[in-house]
Amino acid sequence: MALRWSVLAFLLAACSLAQADELSVSSWTVTYGPSGVRSVAYEGKPLLGPLDVNLYQPDYKGAHFSLGGCEVKHEQTGEVHRLIFTRDVPDKAKCVGTLEIEGNRLRWTAAMEMIAPGPLEVHVPILAEAFQSDAGDVFFTIDGREQEVVRGHTWEPYYPTEEVRLRALDHDIVLRPVPAQGRWVFQDRRREQVSSARIIGLATSTGQGVTRVVPAIDIVVEPLAPEEARARKLVLGQQRVTISDAPVVNAGFEGGLDGWSHGANALLDETNPAEGSACARLEVASAAEQSVYITQQVPITPGARYEVSCKLRAEDVKAAEGMRMTCVGAALILEWADRDGKWKYSGAYSAGTFGSSDWKTVTCEELIAPGDAGYAIIFLALRATGTAWFDDVELTEIKRHTVITSPLDAVALRDNRPLFAWLAEPMAEEYRIACRGPGGFEAATKETTYRPPKPLPPGEYEWQVTAGTAEPSVTWRFTQTAPQDADTTGPDLTIAPQSFTDAKGELPVGAEDLSGVDWPKVRLTLDGKETTAK
Repeated sequence: MALRWSVLAFLLAACSLAQADELSVSSWTVTYGPSGVRSVAYEGKPLLGPLDVNLYQPDYKGAHFSLGGCEVKHEQTGEVHRLIFTRDVPDKAKCVGTLEIEGNRLRWTAAMEMIAPGPLEVHVPILAEAFQSDAGDVFFTIDGREQEVVRGHTWEPYYPTEEVRLRALDHDIVLRPVPAQGRWVFQDRRREQVSSARIIGLATSTGQGVTRVVPAIDIVVEPLAPEEARARKLVLGQQRVTISDAPVVNAGFEGGLDGWSHGANALLDETNPAEGSACARLEVASAAEQSVYITQQVPITPGARYEVSCKLRAEDVKAAEGMRMTCVGAALILEWADRDGKWKYSGAYSAGTFGSSDWKTVTCEELIAPGDAGYAIIFLALRATGTAWFDDVELTEIKRHTVITSPLDAVALRDNRPLFAWLAEPMAEEYRIACRGPGGFEAATKETTYRPPKPLPPGEYEWQVTAGTAEPSVTWRFTQTAPQDADTTGPDLTIAPQSFTDAKGELPVGAEDLSGVDWPKVRLTLDGKETTAK
């Protein structure tokens, strides 16, 4: 959304810092000036970039309005501080932006009166360094749904209705749109000049009279307790993937079209590349044309995981009646050849592009090379009429790592049958656990937990898990302190999912315990209240 204008806003923000004021309240430090809030830090660490408010022209052809040149006022009521930014552009828009600071909460409100037509965007960028792991992974929940985005991947835009919770290693950053105050979208902008996640308040001015909207959002920082922070660092700090480049020849077309196979309608273009000084161009004039690809075969490792991406730009791309696979448009394709270079297996297509578009990244995400493949075949495709440009082709091998979660490293357990747990690996059919120590063992399971059937004697142990073909996990250690003959472990409960049609429905619960279950003494509590059980 409004990519060019957003980058321009960031550059202007950098220029304005020299004439900015600073407000320090509790753990917050806000830098601001006549262009609005320029940056926010929490406990001295950068958190937010510029809080921009823009009313764009239809189709983002320009901007009607921004906060640049606003009047600034600081107010204080008790422990609450407010920075108020007011700007009025006649016949365009008026905004009263308010940053309220109270405790560990910020509230950013943009009260808008819009006259000129076009889309409104209220930008709140959260700097990547404030939430991204050292490995480049991102963990968040959105309206209660957990998301994990590993290094090299992005997330699709989300439209939260309740909150986004970014999970850093020692704190949470909570983004909570104020109810009934506009629609918000949460976007990945870590590949832009200023790497960030961005939540944007959205509205539209029809240009018919005055449109009034008041997008508002709370930004809250919630530090973790020391033990919780330690546990999170151990789990989230584990490497999820290792990424290495596969040898694509002349991936940026700086050497012309050398290394690529193509027809006469493939050309080198030096007028507007995405990177460097040149890019490739495909032109297709009619459905009768057969040369709709630029291709290259790249040696790969059978059974390994690969992902391919490139930059793509399009102009007047239209589906052509009579052409095969008219839904493809301008796209990137990854398929497989055998060890002799002969095509053998289909693979995946990026999302097809039609119409006209500026440079964007398209991807075929994480495919497993067949066991008898020798080459990946990269297709830069235009299965339509029009023109498409391609640049910066990248094929990467991805090695996934097994991630373990408990028992945590360096803990002391009084439990001779501890429950070992790890994260699910979607492509793993089996998990292998190795535990070394006085009662060490090796086992295989299809579950993401394992409890040893025999009690472990006291002593020091180290353990590791390997999920299918993924890389082994880190090795963690723990000390088991209970006697081997002690009953330290409660029963394992199993509850089968089922639906209830009335309050008298029965819920079967299975219980298994090496020492036996004393059924007459079993009690059931729900929400803290004892409930009848039989």
